[in-house]
Amino acid sequence: MNNKVWLITGTSQGLGLCLVRRLLAEGYQVAATTRVLNNLTDVIGVETEHFLPLEMQLTDEKSVQAGKEKILEKFGTVDVIVNNAGYAQRGMLEEVSDTEARNNFDANVFSVLNIIRNFAGVLREKRNGYIINISSIVGLRAGTWSGIYSATKFAVEGISEALRGELASYNVKVITAKPGDMRTGFHKPETLKIAKTQIEDYSRLREQARTIIRNKNGNQCSSPEKVAQRIIEITQMEQPPLNVFFGNDSFEIAESKVSLLQNEMAEGAWIAHSVSVDE
Repeated sequence: MNNKVWLITGTSQGLGLCLVRRLLAEGYQVAATTRVLNNLTDVIGVETEHFLPLEMQLTDEKSVQAGKEKILEKFGTVDVIVNNAGYAQRGMLEEVSDTEARNNFDANVFSVLNIIRNFAGVLREKRNGYIINISSIVGLRAGTWSGIYSATKFAVEGISEALRGELASYNVKVITAKPGDMRTGFHKPETLKIAKTQIEDYSRLREQARTIIRNKNGNQCSSPEKVAQRIIEITQMEQPPLNVFFGNDSFEIAESKVSLLQNEMAEGAWIAHSVSVDE
């Protein structure tokens, strides 16, 4: 199992960094991407027999292609792909500019598609492999002040579900990881990316959302190190589920969303059945 080659994006901090550390400690071969190479090598170290740090601009297909060539030259293949890179754009939907929204979709969605286009074929041709897309529980239930970020994760959910069907007959397993709040720097004030435009009518909602985030910072319920270990264990399963929830908060939110859908389906069943074409 330890001969597997992993490709992980977004590895200079948080879950990505924890995953790289854990994999290297267990003897795996790891190709790790970051936007600024020193951000990774200063923490993990320079290239070794088992470790290939890569400066890769995930929204630039040429950069991804160049990275692919380096990975295949060094390791010869890829077995597990983890699409982890991304960030959260904060702001009410009316406040987030077109540029801010597109930038978040570029980082969280189109980067995933770039990796899939360039690497899924490697797994398909060898008839084996895993693609793990790091989504979020907000990809199942959207949050106030995080609508654009939630939308990017809803997109990742759709991509993953479609990709699982497309690759199933080639023994390539696709998983969406839905973590809740992990104890990383995700909620630190200096890392928050907030819309430049702020509409006065949303001031109360905005302050409520910011207070929730402030209170979460340092008090998140899940350990990124434990999440990293569970991700490794998923790749040892013959038939992993498509949807994997990480954290008590993630699981509880999922349960509430399922319950809400069931209630709304029951209440609206007559509408669904009332629009059939009369024969």
